[in-house]
Amino acid sequence: PVSVDGVSRGTTPFSVSLAPGPHRIDVGMGASVRTQSVNVTRGGDATLHVELRPSPESGGIPLAPGMGGLQLATEPAGAQVSIDGEPRGATPLAVSDLKPGEHAVTVSGSGDVVNRKVTIHDGEVSSLIISMNSKSAFASGWLSIASGVPVQITEKGTLLGSTEAPRILVSTGSHDLELTNAALGYRVSRTVQVAAGQTTAIALKLPQGTLNINALPWAEVWVDGQPAGETPIGNVSLTIGNHELLFRHPELGEQRRTVIVGALAPTRIGVDLRK
Repeated sequence: PVSVDGVSRGTTPFSVSLAPGPHRIDVGMGASVRTQSVNVTRGGDATLHVELRPSPESGGIPLAPGMGGLQLATEPAGAQVSIDGEPRGATPLAVSDLKPGEHAVTVSGSGDVVNRKVTIHDGEVSSLIISMNSKSAFASGWLSIASGVPVQITEKGTLLGSTEAPRILVSTGSHDLELTNAALGYRVSRTVQVAAGQTTAIALKLPQGTLNINALPWAEVWVDGQPAGETPIGNVSLTIGNHELLFRHPELGEQRRTVIVGALAPTRIGVDLRK
């Protein structure tokens, strides 16, 4: 279920037309609800990809305090699973009573036996996908992308996730990724190699945008807590994304503004301190 500004509007997948400006989006229900803010620009599109933690209310895996979980699937399904030597059943399988730390997973099916190590974290559910076509096949790894602004992750037109999630599960091998933030005019391509059972980490270096600042009658300006001078101020180079501005006049007082700097065109902001 999706609520926009506190009003229930439908269920995912979900799209809606909204007035320009900031909006609060609530996705999910109960303990799994996720809240995000999105700034809608006139004529633009904003996309949110939300990863919900498993919970009893959402039909996921309920975890006991101090425990972690494992979701395990095989290709094909129906393989028998043992964890730390204890039989746990056939795939697809969800286990909710694993202590944090490393565990030995053994999967048997179609004459093949596959052994893997998996690390479990307190309060988290890990995922493992194993192909039984050969003993050496291991079909998944993790992708983690660090970015100063939210970025959508797509491959060949398919949305894989976003940087709002700490990491996403993808198949092993080479991936040609498109990383975008449409509202900021940011797009970059990356080719990554995902290793079996490992996390591939990428840190994005965001480009610079340009900000022009003015005030009536005039003002001293601080940008993100750093002095920028007296207005008018032109061609301030800033990393794309949100920035906090403080306008100060000795007689007219102070005003604060949040400005979003994009990558494609200079951003302009002006305030009237007389109002």
